[in-house]
Amino acid sequence: MSVVVGYRSGDGGVCLASDGAITGSTRTYGEVKLLAREHGDIVGWTGSPLWGAVVRRWPEPLADRDTIEAFAWHWFDWAREKQHGDMHQLTYLIDGSFLIGTPAGELFEISGDGSVCHHDSYMAIGSGESVAMGTMFATRDVRLAVNAAIHHDPGCGGEVNEVSISPPVE
Repeated sequence: MSVVVGYRSGDGGVCLASDGAITGSTRTYGEVKLLAREHGDIVGWTGSPLWGAVVRRWPEPLADRDTIEAFAWHWFDWAREKQHGDMHQLTYLIDGSFLIGTPAGELFEISGDGSVCHHDSYMAIGSGESVAMGTMFATRDVRLAVNAAIHHDPGCGGEVNEVSISPPVE
């Protein structure tokens, strides 16, 4: 899989960092971009390189929870229709998830079941999530968290990529 880490800074900004590899059970995609800046927001994803195309085709900013939930259901319905997931205990799960940083300094996660969750300080997604979360708890350093996941999780690799949003100017 891969890892994406998000952090809400004390000044109202948001930073996302990721590794540069997507690996699956039968394929490694090699060096890929798992972060995008679209419409003023920043988005990171794990699971499939296709999710970046879904983000880039979304026509409006992911600036608030309502829009993010609409995007989540659009993605979930499209992925389910294209059979990019499986049934697990009566729930359809998509192989992948998203972290979204908004221009207002908010951090949201979209899980593989299509649910949306707001995070107050930091979050990690992907196969390197547990290593990255431990590193974030100790350091609040997204680049270090991604490097730790690359070092300790066989599903992570490649270069560290980072993108951030500054707090709104008043």
